[in-house]
Amino acid sequence: MTQDTSLTEKQKFWLGQVQACARSGQSMRVYAEANGLSAFNAWKKTLRRKGNPPIFVTLLAYC
Repeated sequence: MTQDTSLTEKQKFWLGQVQACARSGQSMRVYAEANGLSAFNAWKKTLRRKGNPPIFVTLLAYC
């Protein structure tokens, strides 16, 4: 079974937020609160299940 790696606009937005969180050095909770984001962890899990490129998996480890 092949995973669908195409992303919707909403998924692209959240992927950008996860990447920005990883670059910020802040914890996911602190980053989400500072940026007024809710459901951050849920989107992170959704994107992980979506089967994104390896660089994304690396970023997930930091945020």
